[in-house]
Amino acid sequence: MLIFIENNCENDIRMPVLAELVNGSRSTVFRLFRKHLKCTPGDWILRRKLERACQLLKKPIFRSVRSAKKYP
Repeated sequence: MLIFIENNCENDIRMPVLAELVNGSRSTVFRLFRKHLKCTPGDWILRRKLERACQLLKKPIFRSVRSAKKYP
C-alpha cells in the first residue's frame, strides 16, 4: 500500500482504493496507519507530497526559475 501511495501521490488517492489494496475496509486502512505509522492516511500522503515538493525545489532547474523570478 505504501509503495502504491509513493508511486501515485501526485494523483488523488481515494480510501476505497487503499482498502482494496489491503483486502479490507476503510477502518482497516486507518487502523493500519495508526498502528504502524502513527498518523492517518491523509496525513501521511500530505507529508509525502510535501517531501516530494521539497526534493523538486532542490533540483537545479527549479533553483534557476526561483532566482530568475527574483530579478525581473
